[in-house]
Amino acid sequence: MSTPRRGCDEEDRSPGHSRIDTCGVATAPTLRGMPELPLFPLGSVLLPGAPLALRVFEPRYLALLHDLGDRPPQERAFGVVAIRRGHEVGTRVQPVLATHGTAARITEISPGPPGPAGATFHVTAVGGDRFVLESLRTAEGGYYVGEVTWLQDLPADPDSLARAEEDTREAYRDFLLSVGAPPGMPDLEGERLAYEIMNTVALPLTDRQQVLAENDPVVRLSLVARLLRREAVLFGGLRLMPAETRSFGVPSQN
Repeated sequence: MSTPRRGCDEEDRSPGHSRIDTCGVATAPTLRGMPELPLFPLGSVLLPGAPLALRVFEPRYLALLHDLGDRPPQERAFGVVAIRRGHEVGTRVQPVLATHGTAARITEISPGPPGPAGATFHVTAVGGDRFVLESLRTAEGGYYVGEVTWLQDLPADPDSLARAEEDTREAYRDFLLSVGAPPGMPDLEGERLAYEIMNTVALPLTDRQQVLAENDPVVRLSLVARLLRREAVLFGGLRLMPAETRSFGVPSQN
């Protein structure tokens, strides 16, 4: 389940840490005015509001952090896009990236133990605004930079949104029951509820990418409800299977 996150007013003043104010990350007008964004491709999907922790050691991404350090604090962000084909680390072959991504605003940078290339850093960030990746180029430091179009949710009818929200909450309660998890419900409401629930559930990359790409808050909530019900059925079926049916092979002798 989701991990409680530090509030906006709290600050880490321990030695070697750099902390940046991130209040209002979901509505970042400075980022929305940027036509390009440095990219950090990952084998996962970052959704708005989700925390992100990275250990940065590759020279190109160390260069990315260095270049971000020259920007004002409110512009210290990078785009996270899922890798559809390729690898996160150690290749100069350009990966095939998803078309939709999320801006990750850096909240903290701290030095880590020395790595193969020298310095390493631990970076924490939080997902903010969504974007469409229009084109890709390689910066002088070796990292990717994307030309982006920023996305905004479509207007939603309040009654339709309320019905979709209640249906999604019901689907989430059924999902928690099916997996034997303690009951609990995110505090957020409306269009942010879908992301908050998705940030607590481990679903395949393609499902998360579909939720990220949806601009209609009502459709997004309905999609999350459908995914939760699918998972509840799958988990419920596994729990009802006899033990011998759930065995997928001969136990290892190691």
